[in-house]
Amino acid sequence: MGKPARLFAAESYYYGYYGSIQPDIGRSRLGGLSALFFLISVPTLIFIIGLAIFLMLVLKNQALTFVLLLGYIGLTVFYIEDKFYYLFDYMAYSLPLVKSSIVGFSNWEVILNHRGIYLLAGLAFVFFTISLFRRLPNSSRSNYPWLVLFSVLLC
Repeated sequence: MGKPARLFAAESYYYGYYGSIQPDIGRSRLGGLSALFFLISVPTLIFIIGLAIFLMLVLKNQALTFVLLLGYIGLTVFYIEDKFYYLFDYMAYSLPLVKSSIVGFSNWEVILNHRGIYLLAGLAFVFFTISLFRRLPNSSRSNYPWLVLFSVLLC
């Protein structure tokens, strides 16, 4: 094997292993990172905050609410994991969120359905907890719009 062939083989191995020859000029990783932020963090935070406030108002005990939430998190992360096609994975811990520079996210429909379920369920919990607050004791109809939003978002 001659010197040019060895040089070509070494270059093709190097660039095949470490990436392409030309860097991605003008392409930013910020778009992918912001998509991951909005796909993972926002629905998770809205869901867990809505669930925590809902449990707190229903149980009226902060310690019991904390233990139930920790139990729910432990159950979903360690026991259920990827069973039921990631249905109970509210943190997107096991959900395949692989982003490629060529095709982007694979299976957009599944990802958006999964994260949308938790976003809408979290908003439903928030709206239901608004109706549980006793803000104005003399107004009985002030809770109806929040209950309607709760039922629409949960269904």
